[in-house]
Formats: sequence, structure tokens, C-alpha cells
Amino acid sequence: MNSNVTPFFLLALAIALFYVYINPEYSKIDALRAQEAQYSDALDRVQEISQIRDQLLTKYNSFSPDDLNKLQTMLPDTVDNVHLVLDMANVAGNYDLSLSNIKVDRPQQDLGSSDETGQVPQYQTVNVAFDTSGTLANYTNFLKDIEASLRITDVTGISIRPLDSGKYQFTTVVNTYWLK
Repeated sequence: MNSNVTPFFLLALAIALFYVYINPEYSKIDALRAQEAQYSDALDRVQEISQIRDQLLTKYNSFSPDDLNKLQTMLPDTVDNVHLVLDMANVAGNYDLSLSNIKVDRPQQDLGSSDETGQVPQYQTVNVAFDTSGTLANYTNFLKDIEASLRITDVTGISIRPLDSGKYQFTTVVNTYWLK
């Protein structure tokens, strides 16, 4: 009778061993394989990103320093109010105009706000208002130089008031941009 019970006992022991030890270990191995696949995917993405970074760095290095300076002038990565006002004053000086009552207003904008397309803008604006007085021809030439300058500048407001000397006082409001 012992010889008949032994195979059933060994079979029951094998089944119990499967459910108690082997099946949990297989589950652990499956989890590790899934984790290995995630890590492998992450490494593949890192290699792709590294290749893209290298390509972009090669393109960036292909630009001349002069072109990079022009790009920095056109859309700087920081706002430099003093430099901006000095540049405008230099342009105004070319036309016998001088800036006065300069007001720089940096609008308080929530960095997480989005535009109408739902995307967060990659730039911010600064408003600059100033007064100047002179002839209409000189002021028009001044605006043409501001328009032709590398710095992206939008004239958003102009107010003209005649003076007794035959000249005009111009109040100008401009917006300029910089990258976040």
C-alpha cells in the first residue's frame, strides 16, 4: 500500500511546490522581463535623443558667430531693459531726437498660461513707452530704422501732439520679445 501512495504523495508535493515556490518565482521573472523591456526602450530613446542632440549641435556649430549674435539680437533669451532703451536712444540720436519719460512695463504673465491654441508660448513681451520731440520726417525715419532693426519690435501705439516751435511731441509704445 505504501508503494501506491508514494506516487500520489510526490504528485501532491510537486503541485504544492509549483504553487508555493515556482509560480511566484515565474511571476517575479515576468515582472523583471517587463522591467527589462522598459529599460531597453528607455535606452533606445536615450540613444535617439542623443543622436538628435548631436545633429542639432552640429547644425548649431555650423552657424557663424556673427549669425548667432544676430539671432541673439533678434530674439534674446533674457530681457535687458537698459540695453533696449540705449539701442532705441542711439537710433533716435541719429535723427536728432532724444527719448524722455521712458517707462518699461514688464507684464505679469503666468508662465503656465496658454494661448488660444492651448500651447504655452515660448516667449514673453516687454512694453516700452517713451516720449520724443522733433520733426515728423525725423520721427518717420526713426520708426523706419526701428522697423528695419534686427530686434523684433512692434509699435503698438503712437500719440502726436504739436508743439509751439513747429515740432511735434511723439509718445510711442512698443512691444519687444524675448525667449523664456
